[in-house]
Amino acid sequence: MKLKKLPNDHVKYLTHIWLDKVKKSDYLKGETSQGEFIFGSKVYLIKLYAVPKDNRMIFGSIKPTAKQLSFYKQYCKDLQHDKNGWYLQWTDESYKKYYLEKLLLHEIGHGVDYVYQRYWSKANKKQVEDFADNYAVIWSNTMKQTIEE
Repeated sequence: MKLKKLPNDHVKYLTHIWLDKVKKSDYLKGETSQGEFIFGSKVYLIKLYAVPKDNRMIFGSIKPTAKQLSFYKQYCKDLQHDKNGWYLQWTDESYKKYYLEKLLLHEIGHGVDYVYQRYWSKANKKQVEDFADNYAVIWSNTMKQTIEE
Protein backbone atom coordinates (compact mmCIF):
# COMPACT_ATOMS: atom_id res chain seq x y z
CA MET A 1 0.00 0.00 0.00
CA LYS A 2 1.36 3.36 -0.94
CA LEU A 3 0.09 6.74 0.16
CA LYS A 4 0.28 7.82 -3.49
CA LYS A 5 -2.72 5.60 -4.22
CA LEU A 6 -4.90 7.73 -1.96
CA PRO A 7 -6.40 11.00 -3.16
CA ASN A 8 -3.89 13.82 -2.61
CA ASP A 9 -6.46 15.76 -0.55
CA HIS A 10 -6.49 12.91 1.97
CA VAL A 11 -2.77 13.01 2.73
CA LYS A 12 -1.39 16.39 1.66
CA TYR A 13 -1.89 17.87 5.15
CA LEU A 14 0.24 15.17 6.86
CA THR A 15 3.56 16.48 8.10
CA HIS A 16 4.87 13.35 9.86
CA ILE A 17 4.36 9.61 10.15
CA TRP A 18 6.30 8.13 13.06
CA LEU A 19 6.89 4.64 14.39
CA ASP A 20 7.36 4.68 18.16
CA LYS A 21 8.00 2.19 20.97
CA VAL A 22 5.55 1.29 23.69
CA LYS A 23 6.37 1.01 27.37
CA LYS A 24 6.95 -2.60 28.34
CA SER A 25 4.77 -2.22 31.46
CA ASP A 26 1.86 -0.92 29.35
CA TYR A 27 2.36 -3.73 26.84
CA LEU A 28 2.26 -6.40 29.55
CA LYS A 29 -0.99 -4.92 30.92
CA GLY A 30 -2.56 -4.91 27.44
CA GLU A 31 -2.99 -1.14 27.66
CA THR A 32 -1.10 0.04 24.59
CA SER A 33 -2.42 2.20 21.83
CA GLN A 34 -1.68 1.00 18.30
CA GLY A 35 -1.74 4.39 16.69
CA GLU A 36 -2.97 7.92 16.98
CA PHE A 37 -3.56 11.05 14.94
CA ILE A 38 -2.08 14.14 16.59
CA PHE A 39 -2.61 17.68 15.39
CA GLY A 40 -1.75 21.20 16.47
CA SER A 41 0.52 24.13 15.61
CA LYS A 42 0.38 23.22 11.90
CA VAL A 43 1.61 19.68 12.63
CA TYR A 44 -0.46 16.70 11.49
CA LEU A 45 1.17 13.55 12.75
CA ILE A 46 0.27 9.88 12.52
CA LYS A 47 2.04 7.93 15.21
CA LEU A 48 2.06 4.13 14.95
CA TYR A 49 3.40 2.04 17.79
CA ALA A 50 5.80 -0.79 17.05
CA VAL A 51 4.71 -4.35 17.55
CA PRO A 52 6.47 -6.45 20.17
CA LYS A 53 9.14 -8.96 19.11
CA ASP A 54 6.91 -11.86 20.18
CA ASN A 55 4.12 -10.67 17.81
CA ARG A 56 1.52 -10.81 20.58
CA MET A 57 -1.33 -8.37 20.87
CA ILE A 58 -2.17 -8.62 24.56
CA PHE A 59 -5.70 -7.99 25.80
CA GLY A 60 -5.07 -8.71 29.48
CA SER A 61 -6.92 -10.99 31.87
CA ILE A 62 -10.38 -10.41 30.34
CA LYS A 63 -11.18 -12.37 27.18
CA PRO A 64 -11.72 -10.01 24.23
CA THR A 65 -15.30 -9.66 23.01
CA ALA A 66 -16.53 -11.03 19.71
CA LYS A 67 -16.72 -7.43 18.47
CA GLN A 68 -13.05 -6.82 19.34
CA LEU A 69 -11.96 -10.04 17.64
CA SER A 70 -14.10 -9.25 14.60
CA PHE A 71 -12.05 -6.10 14.05
CA TYR A 72 -8.88 -8.19 13.63
CA LYS A 73 -10.27 -11.39 12.07
CA GLN A 74 -9.27 -10.52 8.51
CA TYR A 75 -5.63 -10.46 9.63
CA CYS A 76 -5.36 -12.68 12.72
CA LYS A 77 -7.66 -15.25 14.31
CA ASP A 78 -5.12 -17.00 16.54
CA LEU A 79 -6.55 -16.16 19.99
CA GLN A 80 -4.54 -17.73 22.80
CA HIS A 81 -4.46 -17.67 26.57
CA ASP A 82 -1.66 -18.25 29.06
CA LYS A 83 -0.88 -17.36 32.67
CA ASN A 84 -0.52 -13.68 31.65
CA GLY A 85 -3.90 -13.42 29.95
CA TRP A 86 -5.46 -13.33 26.49
CA TYR A 87 -3.62 -12.41 23.31
CA LEU A 88 -3.69 -12.70 19.54
CA GLN A 89 -0.60 -14.39 18.14
CA TRP A 90 0.35 -12.69 14.89
CA THR A 91 2.89 -13.53 12.20
CA ASP A 92 5.26 -10.91 10.82
CA GLU A 93 3.34 -10.88 7.53
CA SER A 94 -0.12 -10.61 9.12
CA TYR A 95 1.00 -7.71 11.34
CA LYS A 96 2.50 -5.92 8.33
CA LYS A 97 -0.71 -6.31 6.33
CA TYR A 98 -2.80 -5.12 9.28
CA TYR A 99 -0.64 -2.02 9.82
CA LEU A 100 -0.66 -1.04 6.15
CA GLU A 101 -4.19 -2.03 5.15
CA LYS A 102 -6.10 -1.15 8.29
CA LEU A 103 -4.26 0.74 11.03
CA LEU A 104 -2.49 3.34 8.87
CA LEU A 105 -5.65 3.91 6.82
CA HIS A 106 -7.69 4.18 10.03
CA GLU A 107 -5.39 6.96 11.27
CA ILE A 108 -5.49 8.71 7.89
CA GLY A 109 -9.28 8.48 8.21
CA HIS A 110 -9.06 10.37 11.50
CA GLY A 111 -7.06 13.05 9.70
CA VAL A 112 -9.56 13.30 6.85
CA ASP A 113 -12.39 13.47 9.35
CA TYR A 114 -10.67 16.21 11.34
CA VAL A 115 -9.52 18.30 8.38
CA TYR A 116 -12.64 18.01 6.20
CA GLN A 117 -15.60 16.85 8.27
CA ARG A 118 -16.21 17.86 11.85
CA TYR A 119 -14.79 19.14 15.07
CA TRP A 120 -13.84 16.34 17.46
CA SER A 121 -15.19 16.15 20.98
CA LYS A 122 -15.57 13.53 23.67
CA ALA A 123 -19.28 13.50 22.87
CA ASN A 124 -18.79 12.17 19.33
CA LYS A 125 -15.96 9.68 19.97
CA LYS A 126 -17.96 6.72 18.61
CA GLN A 127 -18.84 8.68 15.47
CA VAL A 128 -15.18 9.62 14.96
CA GLU A 129 -14.00 6.00 15.39
CA ASP A 130 -16.73 4.70 13.07
CA PHE A 131 -15.71 7.20 10.39
CA ALA A 132 -12.04 6.13 10.64
CA ASP A 133 -12.98 2.42 10.55
CA ASN A 134 -15.18 2.93 7.51
CA TYR A 135 -12.51 4.98 5.77
CA ALA A 136 -9.98 2.18 6.27
CA VAL A 137 -12.35 -0.47 4.88
CA ILE A 138 -13.34 1.57 1.83
CA TRP A 139 -9.84 2.67 0.86
CA SER A 140 -8.24 -0.70 1.58
CA ASN A 141 -10.75 -2.35 -0.75
CA THR A 142 -10.33 0.38 -3.37
CA MET A 143 -6.55 0.00 -3.38
CA LYS A 144 -6.76 -3.79 -3.58
CA GLN A 145 -9.06 -3.50 -6.62
CA THR A 146 -6.63 -1.05 -8.27
CA ILE A 147 -3.72 -3.45 -7.75
CA GLU A 148 -5.69 -6.41 -9.17
CA GLU A 149 -6.75 -4.54 -12.34
